[in-house]
Amino acid sequence: MLSRVIADLADAGLLARASDEGDRRAAWVKATAAGKRLAERIRKEQTEAVKAAMEALSQGERARIERALPALEQLVEHLKGDQA
Repeated sequence: MLSRVIADLADAGLLARASDEGDRRAAWVKATAAGKRLAERIRKEQTEAVKAAMEALSQGERARIERALPALEQLVEHLKGDQA
């Protein structure tokens, strides 16, 4: 399944694939310039969506979210550790 996703992204010009010279079963992938631009656009759109959603909240709701941020950051770090 992952190989199909990689192939689709490469076909769309968003990733470049290269064979691993030492292991024919493996391949290296990296984002193309177009892929990097798309990723940046998606990040900006996500940031704007969160910003708009936060602005729609009351001041009290925003304050509760801000107080929860340290716990959420710890959760992210814990999840990162589980993936390593």
